[in-house]
Amino acid sequence: MKYLKLYEQFRLILEATGKRCVLIDGTSSAGKTYMSEGLTKKGWVIIGSDNFSDENTTPPAKELRIPFDHAGDGYDKEAGEEFHRSIPELRKGDPKEVIVRGGTTVEWPGHPKNKEVKSNCLSFDPKSEGKKIISWSDPRVWYMYQDYLYGRGKEAKGVIFDDIQDTILKYVPNCEYILLYAPLEILKDNVISRSEKNNKRGHWVFSEQFLQRFVATDNIKESFDPEGYYTKETLKEILSDPILQKSFNDEPLDVDKFISDLGMKKDGKQYWLKLRTPLKDGQRLFNSRGKTPEDLEKFI
Repeated sequence: MKYLKLYEQFRLILEATGKRCVLIDGTSSAGKTYMSEGLTKKGWVIIGSDNFSDENTTPPAKELRIPFDHAGDGYDKEAGEEFHRSIPELRKGDPKEVIVRGGTTVEWPGHPKNKEVKSNCLSFDPKSEGKKIISWSDPRVWYMYQDYLYGRGKEAKGVIFDDIQDTILKYVPNCEYILLYAPLEILKDNVISRSEKNNKRGHWVFSEQFLQRFVATDNIKESFDPEGYYTKETLKEILSDPILQKSFNDEPLDVDKFISDLGMKKDGKQYWLKLRTPLKDGQRLFNSRGKTPEDLEKFI
């Protein structure tokens, strides 16, 4: 029986890895879902990290997590139904922790798949011989992988992973990688649109996620977007828009600091954008300026 289970798991992994999958990385609100419409209309599915945390999604994140946390309900017969029953006792005495069905997550050390998550989502200081953790990647990626193997991805023609990190590549090493760039004026409009749909994002879309990926250059030949340039003045006008500033779910964006951190130092000078860190071999960038979902479909 043990070997049959191992064989079934191996078969599923082989079947899944033979299917084409693409990670579309990019800032939150870059338009990854919209730009993927051409493929989803042809039988591809989008599996995003937000699916497993945002209760505003349909179906709610809790419902999507249940099949991967509870063997009695779901796809993976080795998942943690027994662990789920033990949680109330494990957390006994803490009235703040109300355990409800579907609430188990793989971050909890007692989860039967916690070791698998740690092996892929924890980064250690190389000088500490694997003892000192230096970063913890988002455990939701484990749920994305389960959905790819057992859930929505199982019968799909292809899978698009929608995330703001590349941890899924540790689970699916043959997955293609595309970095989606959205010009700042488009990113601004998308953040406002999400706010109007009660799905607000923070200023970190710009101050963290955008700055982690892109930096300014005054050399047009270094840019992946030669058609789009900014000056300090035009960029300040775009990002100081009161509607944008009210769209964030935290404090307003410090526009002057953002412009400085982006590397735009001189007034009136034209700047373009380039990658802060070069892409690895085989990875590609898609510039969405003036593009449609059909263009991304052809690109992929």
